[in-house]
Amino acid sequence: MKGTLYGLGQLPDSGQFHPSTFLLTVGLGLGNFQILDTSNLEGQNLEGFHLLTYQKAIGDLREFKLSGRTGRKAIDNANQVATHCFRFCYYMVGSLPESATKHDLRFLARMDKLRKYPNYLKNKGYMPTTIRNMTLNIVSLYKHVKNVFLEESRLKVEDFDRVLYELTRLQAEIRRDVVVRQQRVKRQKTNNQLDSEQELSFLYAAKRRIPMLMDAIDKDGYQRDQHSTLMGYLMGYLCVISGHRSVVLTSMTKEHVANADQWNDGTRFQILVDEHKSVRTFGQASLVLNCVEFSWLRWFHDGKCCSRGTDSTNIFHTSQGCRLTKPSNFLYLAWTDAGLKGPVSFNLIRSSVATQAERHLSETERRKVARAMCHDPTTAEKFYVALPTRELAYENRRLRMKALMCEKRKVKAKRKSKVCDEQEACYSLSSESSEDRDEPVYDDEPESSSLSSSSSEELSIRSQRRPRLKRKLFGPVPSTSSKQKPEADICRQ
Repeated sequence: MKGTLYGLGQLPDSGQFHPSTFLLTVGLGLGNFQILDTSNLEGQNLEGFHLLTYQKAIGDLREFKLSGRTGRKAIDNANQVATHCFRFCYYMVGSLPESATKHDLRFLARMDKLRKYPNYLKNKGYMPTTIRNMTLNIVSLYKHVKNVFLEESRLKVEDFDRVLYELTRLQAEIRRDVVVRQQRVKRQKTNNQLDSEQELSFLYAAKRRIPMLMDAIDKDGYQRDQHSTLMGYLMGYLCVISGHRSVVLTSMTKEHVANADQWNDGTRFQILVDEHKSVRTFGQASLVLNCVEFSWLRWFHDGKCCSRGTDSTNIFHTSQGCRLTKPSNFLYLAWTDAGLKGPVSFNLIRSSVATQAERHLSETERRKVARAMCHDPTTAEKFYVALPTRELAYENRRLRMKALMCEKRKVKAKRKSKVCDEQEACYSLSSESSEDRDEPVYDDEPESSSLSSSSSEELSIRSQRRPRLKRKLFGPVPSTSSKQKPEADICRQ
C-alpha cells in the first residue's frame, strides 16, 4: 500500500472528508508517519481521498485524545497516539491483501500477530519504556473501536475481551523489562549525580553573571550568544532553587509574571504556572522569589532582551520570540560559562534536589519539598533519588549482619535458659524421688541385727546402686567445676 495523504479532522458518514486543520501522512510502505499542519489547504478540493475504516478510527481517537485542547504538549501527545496506532495497524495487516482492510477491522483480532508485537518492536530497537507506551496506546485504540466503531469493525465483544486479556498479559511481561531499564537509567543518573558544590558554584555564578549580561544587552543591544547564555543562567537558577521541571519554566508567560502575588512589603513574590506535566494532580506550579530574582523576570517581561521579546508571550523564548523547545541546550551554555564541567540537565538537577531531601530532611520536610516539586515522595524515590553510594551500601550490609548476630545471640540465650530450667527441674525431681525410695526402718527389728546381717560388701554395693539409678532416670548430674558459668549468668545471657 502506497503512502497517501489522509485527513484526521471532521469525518462525515460518507467516508470522504472536508478540509481540516491537520492531515496525516501515512507511509504504510515504509512505516513512516508524520503529522502535518495543513491549514493553508482550506478551500482546496480534497474529495478524491477516501479513508479506510481503521484510518477513520485512528483519526477519531486522535480527536478524542485532543478534546479541543490547543496546547503544544496536548497536540504532541495526540499525534503520538495516532502514530503508534498506525504503526500497529501496519504490523497487523502484514501480508494481507488490501481488500482485508477496506471495510472492517477483523485483522485486529489476529492473536498470533498480536502476541509477537512486543518482540517485533524490541527487534526494531525500541526501548522497553517506549514499547510500554505503545502498548498503552494500542489498548486505547481497541477500547475506542469497541465503544465507537463496533458495528463497522465487524468484531464481536468477545473478540475485544480476548484481545484486551492478551494485552494485559503482554503488559505484565513488558513491565519486567521496564523495571530493569529504569534501574539502568537510575544507575547512570547516580554516576552523573550533581554534587552540592557544583550547584552552589552555579548559583553564585548566576547571581554574578545575570546582571552583567543584562547590562551588556542594554548597552550593546541584542547579542545571540549573550541572550542564550542569559536564558540558561536564569532557567538553571530557578530550577536549582525550586526543583521544578523545565516545562514549568518554558510554560511561564508574561501574564504569570504580571499576576504574581507579593507580600512582606514587596520583598517576596509567588508566581503560579498553569501548564506543566502533573497539573491535574498537584495544580499550579509555584515559584517563590525575592525582589532581586523577580526583577530579572520583570526585565524579560518588558521585552528588553531582544527585538522579538516584546511580541513573545513567553518569558523564556528564542531570538525569534518562539517558545523554547530544547531548554537543556541553553542550560549547558550557562553551565560551561560558569566554568563547570560534566553533563548537566534539568532532570539531573531535579534528581539532585530529591536525593538531598531524602538524605538530609525528615519525612515531613521531604514530603513538603516533593509536593513543591509537583510530585509525591514515591515518585521521587522511584525516578529521581540516586541509588545508594558504595559507602552507604556497605553500611547497609553491616546493619544486616548486625541484625543476624543479634538474632543468633537471642536464640542462644533462649536455648541456655531452657537448659537451666530443665536442670533445675531435674534437681527438684531427683531430690523428691530419692526421699520416696529410701528404705523404711522397721521398729520391730533391732538396728544391730540389721547391720550385722548385712556384710560390709553388700552395703557398699547398695550405696553405689542408688546414684546409678538416679542417673538413669534423670540424666547425669551436672558438673560443678569452675569452668562452667554460674546459673544466673547463663540465664542472664
